[in-house]
Amino acid sequence: MRRLDSMDITLVTGFALLASTAAAVMTPLDWDAMWTAARNNLLFCGLTLGSWPLLKHRAVLVPVFWMILAMFTGGRQPDDPYPWVIVTEKAEAAHAATGATLVFLTGLVLLTCLAPRTDR
Repeated sequence: MRRLDSMDITLVTGFALLASTAAAVMTPLDWDAMWTAARNNLLFCGLTLGSWPLLKHRAVLVPVFWMILAMFTGGRQPDDPYPWVIVTEKAEAAHAATGATLVFLTGLVLLTCLAPRTDR
C-alpha cells in the first residue's frame, strides 16, 4: 500500500478549493446554484478526506451514502431539511456553509494526522 505524503494532501486540498472557487466565480450564471455547488463540494471532499484513513479507496462512497441518507431521512417536511443534511439547504443558509467548511477542515485534519506519510 502506498503511503500518503504532503504532496497528496496539498493536491486534494488545492483541487477542492479550486473547484469551489470555480463554482463561486460562475455565480453570475446562477448565484444560488453555484454557491450550493461550492458548499456541497467542500462537504463531500471533507467526508471523503475524513474517512480515508479508515476506509482507504472505499472512502469515496461516504458522500454517496450521505446523499442516500439525506434523501430518505433528511427532511422534516418536503421543503424543511434537518440542519445536518447541508446538501439540500438553500444557498443562503449560513449554517450549511459553516457546516460544510467545518467538515472539510475536520477531514483535512483527520487525513493529515491519521494517514501514514512518506519520509519526504
